[in-house]
Amino acid sequence: MNEQNNTKSDYTLRQILIRRLLIVGLVISVLTSVEDLIVYKSFLRSLPLFGLNLAFILCIFVSRKYNNVEFGARFICVVTVFFVFPYIFFTNGAIEGGSSMWFVLGIFYIIGMLNGAEMVAYLVVAIAIDAACYIVSYMHPETVVQLSGRHAVYIDSLYGVITVSLFIGIVTKYQIWGYENARKLATEQRDEIEEYCNQKNLNPRIDKTNFENIYTRNKIRNLLIPYIQENFNPNIIETINRMSNLIANDELYFKNIVKQAYSDVLIDRNEKEIIFCI
Repeated sequence: MNEQNNTKSDYTLRQILIRRLLIVGLVISVLTSVEDLIVYKSFLRSLPLFGLNLAFILCIFVSRKYNNVEFGARFICVVTVFFVFPYIFFTNGAIEGGSSMWFVLGIFYIIGMLNGAEMVAYLVVAIAIDAACYIVSYMHPETVVQLSGRHAVYIDSLYGVITVSLFIGIVTKYQIWGYENARKLATEQRDEIEEYCNQKNLNPRIDKTNFENIYTRNKIRNLLIPYIQENFNPNIIETINRMSNLIANDELYFKNIVKQAYSDVLIDRNEKEIIFCI
């Protein structure tokens, strides 16, 4: 697709996902600030949460203004997982409240935001910080600000369970929706794809050689499939796609069987030889 014709519809699934994560994160952050004010009635205590709200707003602005979602992904991970969540842990009764749920959310956030070695590095640091918070709160209970009463413990715990569960559920549901849409689009016929491009003002590049029946693949696409659709099966494309999925599942099944059988008879393996017990 030509670079000059890029529109807001040209975002990748990852970019869209991160934008949704930032928006949902902002909503949860605002609700957490309100919940903290209701329970503790102290603006100064809730100040870091309001700072987190501003951080989310900044990242959403940068992602939309400059089309840079990676900045938001990294910045929010650092601010929330490395600073805000430990702060909430120590100021909300540690394990007696719902603070531990925020550590779960932090790890899930990292997995959803980052990829590859960077994700692993962030996870290692986050788990180390979470473990340190538990150790410090256990060894030095005076560092923990206890909740104001039994009702505050229940409110904080219930709120943590609800918000974290909703966040994980929303993100997971959106990922499934994105996968299903991408898979559906990949299996749509040409005229439907062209209609979608027209609706979204997309200008895809078309290889003109696709219309020349000098290659076997073009003969299959331009001559054989239309002939089968007209004379035998109008849904031949869906049938082929369904069959390919079944074959892929069968292939995975047999690969697992072969792999298990291989490990059962393997005795030793090195650069020069492989020894089996048959």
